[in-house]
Amino acid sequence: MTKKISSSFDHIAEAWDKKIGEGGNDGSKTTVKAVFELLGDAKNKRVYEIACGNGFLARKLLEQGAKEVWASDTSSRLITIAKENYPSNDIHYSVRDGANFSGFPKSYFDAVIIHQGIFYIKDIASLVRGVARVLKPKGSLIFTLLHPLFASARQAVDRDIHALEVQQEYLKVRKIIVTRSWGKNCVSFLTYKRPISYYINACGRNGLLIESMIEPKAVFENDGSVKRTTIPASMIIKTVKI
Repeated sequence: MTKKISSSFDHIAEAWDKKIGEGGNDGSKTTVKAVFELLGDAKNKRVYEIACGNGFLARKLLEQGAKEVWASDTSSRLITIAKENYPSNDIHYSVRDGANFSGFPKSYFDAVIIHQGIFYIKDIASLVRGVARVLKPKGSLIFTLLHPLFASARQAVDRDIHALEVQQEYLKVRKIIVTRSWGKNCVSFLTYKRPISYYINACGRNGLLIESMIEPKAVFENDGSVKRTTIPASMIIKTVKI
């Protein structure tokens, strides 16, 4: 029987917090830098972060001068960690599914950010409709995804990854349980695998058009060393509400 894994990170919240830390870990630096590059000047902006985890990116938004920061996650435990371990009275936290926008004002936010979290959200159609509703005209949705070439890059440093097999599954929409080793922790979590076109088309149907993308180079740690490749690990996409 397949073990049932929730899409919430409640069961691995402490391990996640330890991995990410107060200000993000080395693995998040490149994508976070790209998010802020696409966001532009955060000063005086109202920003909502979906799938915020322990709130490290929400805190960075405040540091960069955002006028208001709202943040949510499906994991009540991660939200508790964010509030108790990194207290801030200036972040409006809530526990909710990413596609749940109940109680949010219409045309209110300058930007919605989903950093390494959109692939945990089941209902993308409802998510994008909700984002379009709460964004101001010309407001932006910025989200990050695993790059489809990532498996090929991993193969270069880990021969146990069969890149061709993974790439042949690229166009399939499916959910999978991922198991990872985080230091002394072995964790499992549910993700949804979808091609990039799935997200782009959902955005386009709701008046969120692609403005720009960033594909930063990947950095891998292997046997204590850092190896770089020109193959990107992630893509950061900015759409604008028309």
